[in-house]
Amino acid sequence: MRKILLTASPKGIKNSFQKSFDLLVIVIFGLMPLMWLREDCLIAKGDYFPYREINPLRSLTGDIYLWSSHNIGNPNKTNFSIIYESLLLFLRSLGLSAGLVQILLQILFFLGAGLSMYYLSRTVYPKLKLSPLTSSIFYMFNLQVLQSRLVISMAWTYTFLPLLVALLIKIIEATHQGDAKAVKKNISYFAITSAITLPFTSSNPAYVVITLLILIIVLLYYLIAQKQMSSILLNIAKLIPISVLLNLWWMISISNYYLWSPSPFNPQISATAWAWTEARASFLNLFWLNGKWSWRPEYVPYINSYSNPLLILLTFIPFF
Repeated sequence: MRKILLTASPKGIKNSFQKSFDLLVIVIFGLMPLMWLREDCLIAKGDYFPYREINPLRSLTGDIYLWSSHNIGNPNKTNFSIIYESLLLFLRSLGLSAGLVQILLQILFFLGAGLSMYYLSRTVYPKLKLSPLTSSIFYMFNLQVLQSRLVISMAWTYTFLPLLVALLIKIIEATHQGDAKAVKKNISYFAITSAITLPFTSSNPAYVVITLLILIIVLLYYLIAQKQMSSILLNIAKLIPISVLLNLWWMISISNYYLWSPSPFNPQISATAWAWTEARASFLNLFWLNGKWSWRPEYVPYINSYSNPLLILLTFIPFF
């Protein structure tokens, strides 16, 4: 014990304390859904009241907001039903109420997002002390995202995307350092994380595209910055088939739905059927986080207050 204490540097002890403090703060903030939600209540979609009681013997993709097929952005329910409803039914079989399961999932989304961003920040800026904690807090309490916590594909993507980016950077950095063992380890971690993330996000393929696009942008940046294109591309060539293999089960079902099923391309579906949701779209709305189609009197009772020009002007102050 004495030898360990003597060899431990003050800087190392300080860094260890800093990490412990940061993680404690993130965990405390990650438990916020305990204050927001109640175990005996369910969050139901506003347009679907009154919602029916959950019956474990039938499908849950009906009117319950958190498990509603209306909320996953895709009529293909295969992956959603296999994973999400099975998880719910398993937890219900353990005696947990649907309300408590809802709270646990929101804690997973909230806390997972903070920890993922913390890991990414420490990966990109290892020498900065405040950046990991502050970036995590801002990422968790993003006002725009807090309005969409119940969109499952979005919440799952938002939670795990920083972790995927961090692992990709770890692979590139290990390649640059010539550490073959670290490369293999991080390739495995990346493939496993993708297999946890993408099946949920695949319920809305747009989030899969967003995830891949961000990863490609990060990869292109490091290819240019580190100028080790051949070595990095070689390891990426190893990463892709491993990740695809672990994600093959949901990729087949998605491909089956979109490529061989005629229903997604039904000519009776009008491209302008949902154009009304963009009726109030304005570039200026971006600067006061109000780009929602649901900014309507039936959803926002105080909406008439914003007819005051001074109040409208004040809404842009936080942006500046």
